[in-house]
Amino acid sequence: MDRDLSSAGADRDLLIDDGEQTSVACQIAVEREKQELRRERDHVLLDLAADLGPAELARRFGVEPPVIARLLHGARGRLNSAPAARDGGRAEISARRLRTGEPRWGAADAHYESLGRASGRR
Repeated sequence: MDRDLSSAGADRDLLIDDGEQTSVACQIAVEREKQELRRERDHVLLDLAADLGPAELARRFGVEPPVIARLLHGARGRLNSAPAARDGGRAEISARRLRTGEPRWGAADAHYESLGRASGRR
């Protein structure tokens, strides 16, 4: 707890050891995967409702129509609040900004940034 944090520098990096860094990276990966699965589930649910209709979907799920209505409302809300949905359903490509002294990822970042600009022109 009494570590010297003055070496964090002006960019205020969080100082964590390798074990904590691995744990944090795993937790972030799990959360990202859960969000992707939720988004996919919401798309599937809305597609089913569009194909079958809410009443038939409720019958096949074995629930009352208000339950399906609530599920569809939640799915639409989540998808409409997602960053990709604001761009008309297109996925957004973004590039992280490099900190000084970190040229290792510069070429990859420049590549993804150019892909993002190209996808915005379509």
